Amino acid sequence: MINLLYMSMSGLNTYSKALENVSNNVQNLNTVGYKKSELQFFDLFSQSYDAGSGRGSATGSGVTVSTNSIDFSSSGSVETGRDLDLRINGDGFFVLRDEDGQLSYSKAGRFEFNTDNVLVSSLDPSKRVMALDDQGQLREVSVAGHNYSAGQASTTINFNNGSPQLGTNISTSVDVYDASGAKHVLTLQFTRRTDTPATSGPVYDLVIKEGATVYNGPTPTQLKFDLSSFNLTEPTSKEVSFTFNPPNVASSTIKLSVANFKAFSSGSTPTQGVDGSSAPKANGRASGTLSTRTFDTDGNIVLTYTNGEKVKIQQLALAKFGTTNQLQPSGGSSFVAARGTTPSYGRAGKDYGEFQLKALERSNVDLTRSFSEIILFQRSFQASSQMASTANEILQVLFQMKGH
Repeated sequence: MINLLYMSMSGLNTYSKALENVSNNVQNLNTVGYKKSELQFFDLFSQSYDAGSGRGSATGSGVTVSTNSIDFSSSGSVETGRDLDLRINGDGFFVLRDEDGQLSYSKAGRFEFNTDNVLVSSLDPSKRVMALDDQGQLREVSVAGHNYSAGQASTTINFNNGSPQLGTNISTSVDVYDASGAKHVLTLQFTRRTDTPATSGPVYDLVIKEGATVYNGPTPTQLKFDLSSFNLTEPTSKEVSFTFNPPNVASSTIKLSVANFKAFSSGSTPTQGVDGSSAPKANGRASGTLSTRTFDTDGNIVLTYTNGEKVKIQQLALAKFGTTNQLQPSGGSSFVAARGTTPSYGRAGKDYGEFQLKALERSNVDLTRSFSEIILFQRSFQASSQMASTANEILQVLFQMKGH
């Protein structure tokens, strides 16, 4: 009878743990990157040995459970539209490092930048997200020192359609940038000369100026054209170079391409070549400040600035394990590796998984199955309780018999 009571108690203890486990799974139904835990049930036996006969026997002693095992099966994704959300489609794990240098691994790709401009897990901001450098070493992801994009001086001016055509007097403007990134508006003034011999091709004076300041002076640059084809013949270099030296900034050299310029034989006033469809455009850029921080599909950190510049600075590291049995939960949808276990590190790709941008991995808890398990474990707990009550009643009867 005592053995019956112990067996009943083993059932009560086991199914209590089972209910706790499934309850924890259900509570984390909406936890990003959560992986459900499962219990394995094992029967218990006690053995006896008869020395005289040399025979042994085994008697059932109840039930117990193993330690929790984690189900790492993939689950669905949810699109968030958030720049710093990532989902891994594959076997890889994000690599995190806490303040003590302890590494952990997670499927939860919900990240943010802390006040030190370091990328951390939103579920546990004490854990920093790791990138992989060119030497294969883990490095924290930081945008410190990347909040500003320096301006770039203009060095070339080109026309969009490549074949500007000049009439009598044509004037157009172009935006250029000085060495500090400040924008300036230059005027390109083409004036057809009237003092050229009839036997010569058209000649134009080009003045490049900003307000009253002329940059290709003191005399205008002459553009000469062939009398019959009206193609440009001079300058032979097919470009006009000038020094751009606005006040209080370093000077720079800008080259205006005139390679495909043509002149009209009539000397009339058409505006082809300088209208909206073929307006001149200079390279260079203004200075800018950091506006957005996001990822690309390779896991690179992409910084976008207000001047349109985009810079890739680091690439996220991914970890892969020979077997997920080597991982144990550590909270915050992250896991730690068993002692002596070393994962392989890599980047997004076939072996480690592909990134889905602005999305997260859902919990893999199956609510329908969990409710079924709750009913089953509850009934099993009730049955074990009933067996304990029965064993107790029998013991009471035996005690009463002894009293008589």
